[in-house]
Amino acid sequence: MTVHIATPELVVLEAEKEELTEENIVRETVLAVLKEQSLDSWGSVEIEAFTYRKQCLYFARPVKLLVPDFLLRLLEIN
Repeated sequence: MTVHIATPELVVLEAEKEELTEENIVRETVLAVLKEQSLDSWGSVEIEAFTYRKQCLYFARPVKLLVPDFLLRLLEIN
């Protein structure tokens, strides 16, 4: 496996098709890369995979939750 990019907003991995066979294995690998690079862990991960022959390219990024302003005001009241 090769780590091409590791930033707080994006991790790009390249691996053999057989190397990372399940999505939760890819997720755990991404979290391990973040830890190795001394980056903050992500609570939730979105992964896109692109395959060409025997190689896979994985793009992982944190899932961000958008909370509308009126909901934030409701949360602040309580």
